[in-house]
Amino acid sequence: MKKAQAAMEFLLTYGFAILAFVVAIAALAHFGILTTKEQARWCQFPAGMDCIDSAITKDGATVVLKNNLPWAIVISDIDVGSCIPTLKQIALGPISPFGSFPVSVGKGAIFKLNYACTYEQNKKIKENIIINYSNLDSGIFHKTRGELIDYVI
Repeated sequence: MKKAQAAMEFLLTYGFAILAFVVAIAALAHFGILTTKEQARWCQFPAGMDCIDSAITKDGATVVLKNNLPWAIVISDIDVGSCIPTLKQIALGPISPFGSFPVSVGKGAIFKLNYACTYEQNKKIKENIIINYSNLDSGIFHKTRGELIDYVI
């Protein structure tokens, strides 16, 4: 009986130690301490505005979005969280030239937002981007907020 009790105590002691180690590693991964630069990239907007791609440079950022709302919209402006953009532009289509606001964006259309801001090289940036738009059919004004996290290239 004593051998069985000793074996059980051994398994429980080391089992709890291993469980504590796994929980600690999972917590570090969850809070971003164990992430690489590639894993730290994030571009997320609410349903209806899908983020296709993004890039942050030392001179500003470009975000490529797709209008998946069930109606066409008119984008009137963008607001960027921590910086005051010196230039804000929009382009219809992934390779079109940039122009100024407001711009009509059709249902299912891909468009690019570009803003100028000064960022420090190789620094991790987190920006909240607010897109001000209205429904082309009803004229009702809306705001949607997205989040962009990336390293400056």
